[in-house]
Amino acid sequence: MLKHRILLCLIYSAGLRLKEIRNLQQRDIDFDRMQIHIRKTKYRKERYVPLSPLIANGPKKNYKAYHPKNYVFNGRDMSSPLSARGGYSRP
Repeated sequence: MLKHRILLCLIYSAGLRLKEIRNLQQRDIDFDRMQIHIRKTKYRKERYVPLSPLIANGPKKNYKAYHPKNYVFNGRDMSSPLSARGGYSRP
């Protein structure tokens, strides 16, 4: 539930599309500048959106709870042998 709540808060507060949030990588969130770098947008242009200080705690909690490797919100790779044991390697 924590992951889903953080996901919805980020979508709503930053005005992100589903594809943009799905492809969001850890390197795209800059906590020092309080910005999110959106790389793959609808019109294939990069943009920056502000990150609220209140919302910035969400991805930090997500990192501590789920330990994602590349993407902020990892999903299951059903073709992977690790998927049966909880392997997460896809956005």
